[in-house]
Amino acid sequence: MSRRISLELEDDAAAELDRLAQADHAEPERYAASLLTHLFRGRYLDSHTATELLRGIPGALEDAREGSVQARRGEITPLDAI
Repeated sequence: MSRRISLELEDDAAAELDRLAQADHAEPERYAASLLTHLFRGRYLDSHTATELLRGIPGALEDAREGSVQARRGEITPLDAI
């Protein structure tokens, strides 16, 4: 099962994502999804590390809560539909 999430990036992080995606001839949204998937599948990422990583993203907790509310309302888009 795939789920859609929404993230807001600081300007410098968004610019870096755009640069990396362009270098790989990819859309930034798909590139970000691929990066996150790779990160979460990595051996070095345990639950503590993942939690600390997510805590470092400004507004991540609020966004996750809002995403949960949206999901319960059925307002989700499967990743393979993007």
